[in-house]
Amino acid sequence: MRGRTPSMRAFAPISATASASRLADAVVDASRRREAAGLHRRCRDERTEAYRVMHGVAESIPGVTVDKYGSTLFVQSWRSPVERGELLELCDAVRANAIDGIGAIDRVWFHPRSTNALRWNDDDPRSSIPAEAMQSPAWVGVYDLAAETYDGLRPSRAGKSLDDDALGFVFEELGVKYRFVPPRRFGDPSLFLDFRATRRWIHRRIRSMTESHADVDGDVGGDVDGGVAMVRMDTKRREVSVLNAFAYTCGAGVVAKRAGADVVLNTDHSQTYLSTGDQNAQLNGLEPCESLCLDFYPAMRGMAGLSAPGRRVRSGGRGGRGGRGGRGGRGGRGGGRGRGRGSEKVDDAALPPSIEPATFDMVVLDPPTLTKTKFGAVDIENDYQSLAKPSALCVKPGGVLVATNHSAKVELDDWLEVVSRCAAKAGREVLSVETIAPDGSDDDDFPALDDGRRPLKVAAFTLG
Repeated sequence: MRGRTPSMRAFAPISATASASRLADAVVDASRRREAAGLHRRCRDERTEAYRVMHGVAESIPGVTVDKYGSTLFVQSWRSPVERGELLELCDAVRANAIDGIGAIDRVWFHPRSTNALRWNDDDPRSSIPAEAMQSPAWVGVYDLAAETYDGLRPSRAGKSLDDDALGFVFEELGVKYRFVPPRRFGDPSLFLDFRATRRWIHRRIRSMTESHADVDGDVGGDVDGGVAMVRMDTKRREVSVLNAFAYTCGAGVVAKRAGADVVLNTDHSQTYLSTGDQNAQLNGLEPCESLCLDFYPAMRGMAGLSAPGRRVRSGGRGGRGGRGGRGGRGGRGGGRGRGRGSEKVDDAALPPSIEPATFDMVVLDPPTLTKTKFGAVDIENDYQSLAKPSALCVKPGGVLVATNHSAKVELDDWLEVVSRCAAKAGREVLSVETIAPDGSDDDDFPALDDGRRPLKVAAFTLG
């Protein structure tokens, strides 16, 4: 999976005299809209306690988002600092039960996503206000509203103490349990909430596959309070397999396993992320999924039966500096534009072990916007073909490729054409294409931009 940076648009800085309650007001207004649309009711019915409460770019404060994870409000800022007063006003609104429909909240967690969120621009009127009255790293942290030590002025946990695993907790989405892992500095939360509709779709599709592949009727557990249920098949049937690329903390893999998939392989470059995925599986009474800790290109090209990429080393030619890897945020990730996959030498001695070719009933491809690896660049805006080809070749005939593109710079139709054409060139017939989106207004906590478009694009390509 990929990191997500909210789509940003230019906006005028607020004046130094602006009300410190603008964040609290925006959250209250956004929550009222969700309550009126029925989103809170649907979340309760589906056993979902994690969703976006306020989507800043579409709801008055570009560069700031507020999410609910269990009983925690998670505030993120990319563009500019959040004032100390704004955070305290939000905490006061929570304690006064002024935010409709979100249930009990006992913590507010402020998490800057970039250095820009820790300092003022010189042309911002707020930069002239004394630092002690505004945002500074001292206001970054967790405000434990239920603690006796909370004084209404400063975070209960800050600085290095934010790395404490004890700050983690368990929450549910669609009846599936996940662990919230304290994010690293400027890092992503451990579950991306805009992928909920896709996780729901994956569960339904895998469940349908397990039923259609059964030789005789089996015992398929029904929905539990509207959430996604575990499927119990006690009869012999053809196994259902899933490959989850860029797995991150393996949310899609856990959902597939819970839906009844026999084989789930999560691949990611980070063993830490994969280990979190194992914990998520265990939280749901599941055996850990299979995992492969390897960069995308050697892993996927190996399973696709393509030649393995060589390790890239600098050749001394021209090229920009590579951007920071990781999952900066949906709709455009942090990091500069690095060089592409060519123009570099190959160090064959650094090649990973050979990977046996393999195909799967479902392949989930959820890449970051832009990141450089030692085997090449991942660039969903300019080179999605390098991702789509090996992924399509890993899909069994009749299987499905679930692919995403979350760059606001890429048009949906153009991207669908790129993936379809790439699959066809790889010798795979595209039998059907289904776009995956929220079911309706009661499922839409990531409102579209003013032009009606959504940065996140997800589609299921059924391949022959």
